[in-house]
Amino acid sequence: MEEKKLKILYIEDDIEDFFIIKESLNDIDGLDFEIEQAQTCEKGMARLAKNEHDVCLLDYRLGNSTGLDFLNTVNAFLQPTPIIFLTGQGDRNLDVEAMKAGASDYISKNRIDGVTLERTIRHAIERKKYEGQLLEVQDELTMAIMEIKDNQKKLIEMENLKSVRELAGAVAHEFAQPLQALSNYVSLLRNGTDTEKYITKSEDMVGRIAELTENLRNITQLSKKEYVDTQILDINNLKKENKLDHPNRVLILDDEQIILDTLLEMFEIRGFECSGVSNGEEALELVKKHDFDMIISDVNMPGMSGPEFFEKVKAMGNTSTFIFLTGYEITDDVKSIVNMADGLLNKPVVFDHFFTKLEEINSVQIV
Repeated sequence: MEEKKLKILYIEDDIEDFFIIKESLNDIDGLDFEIEQAQTCEKGMARLAKNEHDVCLLDYRLGNSTGLDFLNTVNAFLQPTPIIFLTGQGDRNLDVEAMKAGASDYISKNRIDGVTLERTIRHAIERKKYEGQLLEVQDELTMAIMEIKDNQKKLIEMENLKSVRELAGAVAHEFAQPLQALSNYVSLLRNGTDTEKYITKSEDMVGRIAELTENLRNITQLSKKEYVDTQILDINNLKKENKLDHPNRVLILDDEQIILDTLLEMFEIRGFECSGVSNGEEALELVKKHDFDMIISDVNMPGMSGPEFFEKVKAMGNTSTFIFLTGYEITDDVKSIVNMADGLLNKPVVFDHFFTKLEEINSVQIV
């Protein structure tokens, strides 16, 4: 099968740099490509909007604008075409800013060669393709979990109400955990983390959700009944007095190892110093030995529950910001305790929304 010609858009105002890149690609044996130059941000935006290219190369210096301005203007995360940031500055902070703004990768002009450039382009295209597929799966699963929650609501009017509510909560929790992990993996892929590793893990989560869905088919076909919506705690009603100028050290407690690992990675990527444990006893020992600016804890865990852990922490006089995470409905017997925390977020958590909520609680910007 004949390979498709690689179509490249290069947004670069310097014609000499354009030909240098073109010649570097010409050095790659067997690479069939065509490259188009856009010499201004405006022309680049117009060409990118047509979605006719496989990849976009973006220079940092663009007349009165910069490549960072371009990334922010076009909302690079949502672009179907991967964008590779090129700079001659050799500034790691600049490269990191480009990745945060949505660039798929970055490369320094000072160290560029045909092989490196071709490999970077190939990996950026593959990463963007996988990211798009994962986002589609995440949207489908989000809709599926909404349907399941709707069925859970209708079960609450059946006999043995308490048992049914426990079953409904367990179902939501079982689906929320793999969906949370999948959401975490998408966020990690956006940050340029190990693509193959998290694609494999994401496929495992999709398989786990498919198995759960198959097991619940009979339950979701029960007759419909109307009932009053169950109460879900609103984080906006749980705001307490602002405590932190900038939360640097975080303790995360979750008995689901997959969720714990990805939470730790996301916080570390954003510059936090993190500790993570899977049970309340270990978490208490860490609180006794170290000072944490923020503590994030699951509500329902074997052994010591999240609310029990919270009470023990506060009994020690600890003033850390405390946030609960849960995939269950909050039951009446612990609701008053949960209300005393600084916040509650329901799984699955989308990370952009998650860090936005943290900013609301602390009234600081978390980057």
